[in-house]
Amino acid sequence: MGGRKPALTATQVLGLAEAMKDPATNHQALARELGIAKTTLFRYVSPTGELREAGLKVINGRNM
Repeated sequence: MGGRKPALTATQVLGLAEAMKDPATNHQALARELGIAKTTLFRYVSPTGELREAGLKVINGRNM
């Protein structure tokens, strides 16, 4: 199907979720390191490290 490809890979999303579980994580620096906007980061993972719908779609291999 058509559509834009996800900004992150499944591996990156899982790593992002782990990093976000640490309250000391700097969200802006993490987003900069991945080359994405902070809003994109929060589209995939919540501030507590839980996967959101977009993150789950990437993990499950479905297009967004």
